[in-house]
Amino acid sequence: MARIARSCVPLVVAQLLLSFTANSEGVSPAAAAKKQTLALCAPVQALVKSSCSTKIGPTTVDQLCSALLAPAVVTPDSLVPSRVNYGCGLATAAQLTNVSSGLAALESTVAAVMNQSGAFQTALSQGSQQAAALQAKAAALEATVAALNSTVQQLTATLNETVAAAIAQQAAALLAADQAVGKQLASLVAAKQTFSQDIAALKVEAQQCQCSQELSALNATSLTLAVAGAANAAAIASVNASAAALASAEAQRAAAVSAPGASVATLNSTVAAIDLSLHVRKTDAIDAATLGGVAAALYLRKRVVLFAYQTLVSGGLGGRAGADATCQAATTRPAGLVQARAFLSVDASDAIKDFPTKYGVPVNLPVESGGGIVVAGNWTELLGGSIRVSLSSAGVTNTYW
Repeated sequence: MARIARSCVPLVVAQLLLSFTANSEGVSPAAAAKKQTLALCAPVQALVKSSCSTKIGPTTVDQLCSALLAPAVVTPDSLVPSRVNYGCGLATAAQLTNVSSGLAALESTVAAVMNQSGAFQTALSQGSQQAAALQAKAAALEATVAALNSTVQQLTATLNETVAAAIAQQAAALLAADQAVGKQLASLVAAKQTFSQDIAALKVEAQQCQCSQELSALNATSLTLAVAGAANAAAIASVNASAAALASAEAQRAAAVSAPGASVATLNSTVAAIDLSLHVRKTDAIDAATLGGVAAALYLRKRVVLFAYQTLVSGGLGGRAGADATCQAATTRPAGLVQARAFLSVDASDAIKDFPTKYGVPVNLPVESGGGIVVAGNWTELLGGSIRVSLSSAGVTNTYW
């Protein structure tokens, strides 16, 4: 078997030409395809992922021609009879048309992907803006907490100074009173001792003489001194009770001062523990479509809205429950409203004026139409006969009011 000479194979447009040499006895192209081995060089290397040292057969060349959309062709070499040329023909017009159709379909697919990418970029931008707004609100909350901390500290310092001064004054007064009482007690003790000595002496003298009047006077004086001593003891006990009451009041004040500090510390820890990433998704756009047709500004706040039922309803509503169910199912109910109540009085215990206490209707919010026109500044103004615009002007109804 003859060996194939290693030679680089030129690749021109859609034709691939490979040459190999048959043995000296002459071999047909079909026999050569079975017996010979081919070596592909650099021009074909990128297509078959092999090097010039890799030996491949005609089957591999057939695969290359198929990849080039051309049939394999084997022809004798006109200059070297012992050599045959094994290569690829030209691609047909139908094959090129199929390739063009595939490219056109790919182009439309790429355009659709680009459109989707633009929509995604828009949604991402909106989500980023909303995330920035939430971050700004979080920063404002932190600033409010800091201001609250500063105010509590100032109040604590002021309260401490005021209470400390008052307690110091009261303590000084109590100390002075205590010292005065102590002096009085010392004087009374000394006087008692003197009178005791005098009484003892008088008793001795009484045994020797008649001194009943003097002894009676001394006993009366001793009794008076005893009563005065009891009164002084009661005064001292009252002073001690006042001091204990002041101490208890000081303890309560200290507890009251520490309570706001603990609350602020709890608030700080709560704010710090909030993970905004759990509540904000930057990849999702928040718009009216995702909120059931309601604008985000209206969806995120409480509203008191008046609206009219789509048709005239007369009697037989089934009490409060039936009337509320009718309004809840109304097709004219503005989107985004969670709960609807029939604007009517059922009986003395279920009147329109009782809505705030009975059904939790906010009294401090403006009363609006479905389109956002303010009918009254609050619930009291609505029922006080001084609404700002008529219900027909506000678009609530133009039939019955």
